[in-house]
Amino acid sequence: MADDVEGHERDQESLNESPESRGPKRRRRVTDISDDKHANPRRRGIIACEAKSGHRRVTHALNTFFEEIHPWYPILDPQYQDVYASVMDGDLKPSSDSCLALIVAALGLFSSHDGQEKHAMYAEMALNMVARTVADCSVLAVEALVYIAVYYCCLCSPLEAFEYNAIASLKAQSLLTVNRHHVTEADSETLRRAFWAILLIESELCVQLELIDTGVWNLDESTMLPKVRDSWSTSPQSPFQAHPDGSQTANPGDVDAYFLAEIAMRRISHRAPSAIRGTSRGELVYAPIVASELNYQLDEWYHHLPSALKFPRGTEGEARDHRGLVLFLRTQYYSCMTSIYWPAIYKVIQTGRRESDLDLGCQKFFDAYHDFLISATVCLQHCIVNKWTLLASIFAFTMAAARAIKEPALADAIPAHLFNSLTLATNSLAPSGHLGPSLSYLHDLLKEHLTGLVAFSPEQSSRTGMSIPQMQRADFT
Repeated sequence: MADDVEGHERDQESLNESPESRGPKRRRRVTDISDDKHANPRRRGIIACEAKSGHRRVTHALNTFFEEIHPWYPILDPQYQDVYASVMDGDLKPSSDSCLALIVAALGLFSSHDGQEKHAMYAEMALNMVARTVADCSVLAVEALVYIAVYYCCLCSPLEAFEYNAIASLKAQSLLTVNRHHVTEADSETLRRAFWAILLIESELCVQLELIDTGVWNLDESTMLPKVRDSWSTSPQSPFQAHPDGSQTANPGDVDAYFLAEIAMRRISHRAPSAIRGTSRGELVYAPIVASELNYQLDEWYHHLPSALKFPRGTEGEARDHRGLVLFLRTQYYSCMTSIYWPAIYKVIQTGRRESDLDLGCQKFFDAYHDFLISATVCLQHCIVNKWTLLASIFAFTMAAARAIKEPALADAIPAHLFNSLTLATNSLAPSGHLGPSLSYLHDLLKEHLTGLVAFSPEQSSRTGMSIPQMQRADFT
């Protein structure tokens, strides 16, 4: 036991070695992990001991998981509380059940103010079971892999998150098609929820990174949408009374409505780059009529939101709402709008001319970017699972806006507030550099790209007769 305690203390010291060590000491890839059922018995003994002697801690971890994490990806069955307690009270032998319970505990502790020092230990134990989980052709295995991906999203480690999500994607697609006979009727709803969670995670990561397509979008039309569950626990202590934002409690119906709204938004965003058309010469040009149709679909999506998820548009109530789910939907709304109208800006950059049919699209791009940035900077404080993708989106859209500012043909179309937006974007990325090298790099790159640019404004340009300065860097295009 003395060796166990000493080893545990070394584990705790390792968590403080660097800001990035908030996760498992070595972030393991699937190919790194053996399937030896006796792997790391000392660590498993520590976890089993803690699970049995610290029942309150693991119960608290479950409650926090359902309050802070589950509403974003509501996959688990309402009866999972009992399964979790049974697994954590057991011997935690390598299995998909144990892997899922442990990663749930890790996520709960990570998002808990008084349990963060413990989460890496639970996560590492779950990762030691990944090889067994990958070999398991079950819905449980898919759930475990999805939540491991979510864990790495919380750690702002997008490549690791994508790796586990990609494996979950392939397993889920297999269970929905060639191996569907392995799925019981009781598990079918959970599998569908896991599938849609996988699609959302992959879409969020792939829009920022050039990663492989797992084919998940091939099944989006044939896979049923999640049902709105009506059998959630209503105990006063129920972890299913979720409030990931900490201000208002969202009922289970609102959580499911959010999940459906986010799926619908992702489908519109998936079509957003189609606001272009091909010419007889093979060129891709901005198509205002397609952009108008996508804008109409976005407005219809907004008007059909339930009242609990409705958010103010424009400058009204910019920072009044602090409900995480609502803030993220609002941010996604403006992100989609910005993407729809980027082709208008790109066309001006490509041709060096701002024709009349591009004016409205350019104006809408600048307005949507401004609203996106205002919403995203607030959302960052309430959205732990999407922090990296939010910051990456701020970087990408700001680089696009900066490129637009440098285009002489757009000089008199740049709104005055855009320069304040560029500064806000840089300031939003600055405090996040310690979360990982990728975010530190994005901040440094953005700061370098904007140097000398934010000092100018259209008013200054008109007074001095100077055009927007061209920076000594490669074009964003």
